[in-house]
Amino acid sequence: MLEMNRYRVLIPKPKTRAAAIIDVGSGVVTNGEIDTEGRIEVWFEGNRYKAENLVTYEQRVMHAAGRLAQRYPTTAKATAPVEEFIEVGTFTFSNDWLTHTLKLSDPATVYMWCGVTHDVHGGRLPLTVLRDTILEMRSAVELSERFHTPVADAELLTAWANQLTTVMLAFGGPL
Repeated sequence: MLEMNRYRVLIPKPKTRAAAIIDVGSGVVTNGEIDTEGRIEVWFEGNRYKAENLVTYEQRVMHAAGRLAQRYPTTAKATAPVEEFIEVGTFTFSNDWLTHTLKLSDPATVYMWCGVTHDVHGGRLPLTVLRDTILEMRSAVELSERFHTPVADAELLTAWANQLTTVMLAFGGPL
């Protein structure tokens, strides 16, 4: 029976040190071990040099996971407070790498992190999905303000909604 390994898939929160050093759209993984100072080690791959085998988010996550599994020497790793990240899924793989699965718990956040126009497998996202995401995010923030009930990461939701709006307009999509 093959041994399966599981890593947490993360995205850095905007305006954090982690977000400043990790390229947008990077696959980011951790084994989840938190040190005594509340920090985690993350490994990432952003395809900065445009390799043909690292085009999709899933490929970048797999590459980062491979580095972590082998503890491969690289500059594409960092240690940061766990609060600087959003967990968006898991990456599970067998020791022989013949079996691997990326399971996303928050695909909308991943789409935004990846530049919004492509899904994690490389397919184009329809503009209607982006529009609906923008409207849901804005609605959550507006309801929060109207009823004086804080919504988790309202500033984050507003920033992402604004980014999505910019992308929608750039692609000529209606809001």
